[in-house]
Amino acid sequence: MPERRTGKVGRPATGVREALLEAAQAVLAEAGAARLTTRAVAQRAAVAEASVFYHFGDRAGLMLAVVGEHLPLVIELFFGDRLRHGELRADLLELFNGLEGFFRRTAPIIAAVQADSEVREAFRERSREHDIGPHKAIQGTAAFLAARQQTGELPQDADLRAAAMLLVGAAYQRAYHLLLGAEGAQRWLAEPTETVDLLLRGLRGEQVDGD
Repeated sequence: MPERRTGKVGRPATGVREALLEAAQAVLAEAGAARLTTRAVAQRAAVAEASVFYHFGDRAGLMLAVVGEHLPLVIELFFGDRLRHGELRADLLELFNGLEGFFRRTAPIIAAVQADSEVREAFRERSREHDIGPHKAIQGTAAFLAARQQTGELPQDADLRAAAMLLVGAAYQRAYHLLLGAEGAQRWLAEPTETVDLLLRGLRGEQVDGD
C-alpha cells in the first residue's frame, strides 16, 4: 500500500500518484464520467484533494494521465518485437484486438472530457503538447504495415494510410458498440477475423467474394 496523508500542505507522499490513477479508473468504472471529479478521486484514494493538483495540475491533466496509463501496451503493439516475426494475418488480428481493448478502456475517460467544454479544450492543448491523440493509433498502425511491406508481405503500391485508418476505425466501432450498443445490436458487428481478412484481400488486390 502506498504511503498517504490527508489534509497536509506540501509534497504528497510516495505512491500517491499511482493511487490517484487507480482511484480515477475505479470512479469511472463504478460511477461514470459525470462523477469523475478531483474531489471524488481524492476521496477514493484517501488523500487530500490538493494532491490531485500537485501531481496532475487539474482535472484535464488527471484525465490525460489516465489515458496515458494504457498507452504503453498499444505502443508495444506498434513498435515492439512481438508482432514483427509472426504470420501477418495473426499479427494483424492481435493488433486489432489490442486496439479494441485500448478503446474500450479509454472510452469512459474520453466521454468525461467531451462532457466539459473547459476540460475538453485543456485536454486538447495537453494532447498537442505531448503529441498524444487519435492520430497516434493510425500512425502506429501505418508504421506496422510499412514494416511488413518492407519484408515483401504487402504490395509496394498498397495504400497503408487508408488501410491503417480502416483497421483503427473498425476497432473503435467494435469497442464503441460493445460498450454502448443496444441489446442484440452486436449482430451487426463483423468479427475481428472478418475485418482483418477483408483488409488483407484489399491490400493484396485479391478478388472479394461475390465480385
